[in-house]
Amino acid sequence: MEFATVLTQLQQLKKAGEICGIKVFEKNVKEKDIFVCIKGTNHDGHDYAKAALKNGAVFVITEKDLGLTERQILVEDTKQAYALLCAQWFKNPAKSLKLVAVTGTNGKTTVTNLIKRMLESLTKKPVGLIGTIYNEIGSIKIPAKYTPIPLEIPQQIKDMLSAKDLENKAIFEVYQFANRELAKFISDIKNSEFAENTIIAVTGDHNLRELANYSSTT
Repeated sequence: MEFATVLTQLQQLKKAGEICGIKVFEKNVKEKDIFVCIKGTNHDGHDYAKAALKNGAVFVITEKDLGLTERQILVEDTKQAYALLCAQWFKNPAKSLKLVAVTGTNGKTTVTNLIKRMLESLTKKPVGLIGTIYNEIGSIKIPAKYTPIPLEIPQQIKDMLSAKDLENKAIFEVYQFANRELAKFISDIKNSEFAENTIIAVTGDHNLRELANYSSTT
């Protein structure tokens, strides 16, 4: 099966009970889950593909041929595939909101909160916030223990759409760990669901020479 087919048919497969979840940690895999092989700093999910299948995964999403024949689906970028699967799992709720993404080295939390307050002042309605310190859904503030993973983001946006009197706008603080990841985010953002994007205070850990394409992406 091709990845595009899985993405298109995911809701039907979910409804039929043929797919029950999307996982990136093999220990969390249960029967009929999809396992996505993500390469991290210290561990490579491709090394745990067979363990995931043994735990009940229907198939694995991988960037390289693992010799698993029909139990593997090859893609160019598993992180992107994971994000697309997660969005589709919740019926792409981001398409119903105007999202503003804020990223950079410093000042992200300050800027996201400033934008949120300004929009609320203009619309007289609550504006959603997905941050690294706390999230706001309507009038409810929820502490954020970490940067949300792709499976949590569409769920949070879906909750925002269900919130009473919430303006159809949300601010998203995008945290990037490495220079390469930040550069990739900026390169990809024009093809995302974000209505606006803001790049701020690129200093310190992020090499300006490698991120010289900032001005062409904002």
